[in-house]
Amino acid sequence: MLSIYNENLNHLAYKHYLAVEEMVLRSSNGKAKLHFINVWLTIVLEEQFSLRKLITANSTELEALAKKLEGKSPSKSVKYLGDIYENYFAGSSKTTLKIDKKPYKASHFVRNLELTVCPYCNRNYIFNVSDNKKVRRLSELDHFYPKEKYPALYMSFYNLVPVCHNCNHIKSNSKAKYINPYKEFISDSNILFNIKIKGANFITNPRQFKLGWLLSNEYQEMFYDLKLHRIYPVHKDIISDIIKKKFIYTDNYVEDVYQL
Repeated sequence: MLSIYNENLNHLAYKHYLAVEEMVLRSSNGKAKLHFINVWLTIVLEEQFSLRKLITANSTELEALAKKLEGKSPSKSVKYLGDIYENYFAGSSKTTLKIDKKPYKASHFVRNLELTVCPYCNRNYIFNVSDNKKVRRLSELDHFYPKEKYPALYMSFYNLVPVCHNCNHIKSNSKAKYINPYKEFISDSNILFNIKIKGANFITNPRQFKLGWLLSNEYQEMFYDLKLHRIYPVHKDIISDIIKKKFIYTDNYVEDVYQL
């Protein structure tokens, strides 16, 4: 699993919020709708709350929000956040959210994060592809806290995780415990790889070694739920390649190349 790191995350989250707020205000009775969203949040969360806090809440704040919002039926105004996502953000409508007067859709969200590989499996590419001036998004957006259960978090920045189709499909209705990729952590602390040699020809024969791993307690459920224990061994050919290079390109050889 990869941590989603970008030094501009908070700035991107704020811009994301401004785009959502503007879309709310552009809708029918926009000012009233924004007011009623803030009122509903304040009542349900039992503290002074606002759309801005909802949209920009970081991974730790989202965890606390989710506990309070679980099972709460959203008001009509709050449901509009779902309409924004489905129709104007992730959908194909020509009407879009805007940032600095420029169109802002899910593809722009992914591009701004500068994320090219699925953070859940660290395996499948999820970047955007341009084709005849059209942008096609290879990623899907996972709602870390499912939109069906937490509709108020439909457009929350740190609840939107660009992932590959496989991981999104598996996680969809899973009850396993997942780690939010926006959470600050060191990826290497969750999984450490090793190989177990089974035969003398392991350098040239992938069948002569076995891939192993050591998982943190926090990562256990997520790893096995995503079936990574079955997927990662498929790449033994790549591991075999790395082992060969280790023996071919010795430290002395690398030093000689460097000197040249």
